[in-house]
Amino acid sequence: MRRFLTFVILGSGVLALTCAKRGMPSGGPPDQIAPYVESVSPQSGSTEVPLDADFRITFSERMKKRTVETGVVVSPPCGWRERSWDGDTYVLVPQDSLLPGTTYLISVTNKAADAHGLTMKSTFVSGFSTGLTLDAGRISGRVAWKNLDVDDAAVVVLDADTLAIGKDFPAETPVYLTLTGDGGLYEVPFVDTSKTYWVLAFMDKNANAEYDGEEMVGCFGGRVDFEGGAERAGVDILLCGETLCGAVKGRVDSLTLSLYPGVGVQARSLADTALAYTAMCDAAGGFTIACVEPGAYRVGFYADVDSNLVIGEGDSLFYEVGRPLDVLPCREAVVGPPAAGDGK
Repeated sequence: MRRFLTFVILGSGVLALTCAKRGMPSGGPPDQIAPYVESVSPQSGSTEVPLDADFRITFSERMKKRTVETGVVVSPPCGWRERSWDGDTYVLVPQDSLLPGTTYLISVTNKAADAHGLTMKSTFVSGFSTGLTLDAGRISGRVAWKNLDVDDAAVVVLDADTLAIGKDFPAETPVYLTLTGDGGLYEVPFVDTSKTYWVLAFMDKNANAEYDGEEMVGCFGGRVDFEGGAERAGVDILLCGETLCGAVKGRVDSLTLSLYPGVGVQARSLADTALAYTAMCDAAGGFTIACVEPGAYRVGFYADVDSNLVIGEGDSLFYEVGRPLDVLPCREAVVGPPAAGDGK
């Protein structure tokens, strides 16, 4: 019996050692396959999508959730009642019903990474419509800064038929919004070709797809239309480039803020009096007017009673800078309190 027990114990030890030698090396082979969007719902190119549809983005493998959650942009913008994960699928439930007869774009940044840190090879863009048809236009181009490609910029497409060039663009809801990918390249598919557009881009540092005032911004030099066909390529944008604009920044004093419910700022071109840029001061009195064409401007502050960025009958222009300001490309004209004896 003693010999039998010894044999069993030794045999078990040999078996355990043999199994250990046959096991896979710890860690496994390195992951060299970039993740990608395997499917999206509603399916790209689909029409008559129900107004109560949810969005589902399925990836090819397990992802670092935060890189996806901060890298998905839907336009027109939606509020979310729920955002959750179902395995490798990111699920977004809109707060309200989708808009009828509307084209929606879903963009996923190429910064989205898998569990091993590998990022997607390119930005993913998908589109669908809640209407009967899907628009056929396409806008594409490149975003750069000082000859460097910007692969983390947000591209905003605004309706030029309803938006004057001088109006404060951050306050406007974009018709389309997407993200640049490798090489600073971007593409906006499924665009309504019956309209004309302003196209802007900004360096989205905090990845919230909203212009936050301190981020570098650039504008395409002119309106984008589709008179020559459904494809508009080469809509390239330089952030603070020579063909673009400077900014007018400043602050209104606290006494003025306490006297009026809202304070607006207007910069009107001396060369073209029809060209005027407007903005509202924030709670601390600060303001920024971005994408201002280079030139000389007269800047004034007014009580914007109804906060509509227009000097109306109920508003009053109460202060104007005593001298014109020269706005230079890639520069900022800073407006401060008037110098002694400057006058209105």
